[in-house]
Amino acid sequence: MDPVQIRFYTRKGCHLCKKALTVLQELQNEFKFRVQLVDIDGSPHLLAAYGHDIPVAEMEGREVFRHRIDKHAMREILQRRLNSPW
Repeated sequence: MDPVQIRFYTRKGCHLCKKALTVLQELQNEFKFRVQLVDIDGSPHLLAAYGHDIPVAEMEGREVFRHRIDKHAMREILQRRLNSPW
């Protein structure tokens, strides 16, 4: 089975993005998942869609957090996903 992938929308200079990415990296010590970084500045479409509404993380097409990450809530999401069908 392929590892779960989290698509992480970010941009340069985003302090909330740095904090959220740190939490995701910590959770990678517990769970098998990959983080795909998507810089919204590289796409006019993504920039229009997200603007200052970042970070945003999606897992399998579903948004799992926006702006601030709650480590405990994210841990529960990963536990549910990895222990049962999504």
